[in-house]
Amino acid sequence: MYSAILLAKENKELRDENEKKKQKRTRSRRQIPAEEGLSVQEASQLITEVVEASEAPLYLPRGSPQLGLEPRPRAAARCSGCGRTGHKINRCPER
Repeated sequence: MYSAILLAKENKELRDENEKKKQKRTRSRRQIPAEEGLSVQEASQLITEVVEASEAPLYLPRGSPQLGLEPRPRAAARCSGCGRTGHKINRCPER
C-alpha cells in the first residue's frame, strides 16, 4: 500500500513537470525589435499588430475572386511497385 502511495506521488510530480515543459515549449520567444526603449502602450500595439497579421487566413476560400487562383488538381494514382501512373499496387498487373 505504501508503494502505491509513492507511485501516485511520483506520477503526480512527473505530470506537473511535463505540464511545465509543455508550457515552456508553447511560450513565444519572439523579441520586439527596437533600438530604444518602448512604452507599455507601444509594445502592446506592436504585439496586437503581429497577432492580427498571424490570424489572417493563409488561403483563400474556393470561388473567391480576389486572386483568381484555383487549387491544383490531385495527381493521378501511382503504383509503388512498378512506378506507373493509373493504378495502385493492390491493382498492379505486374504483381
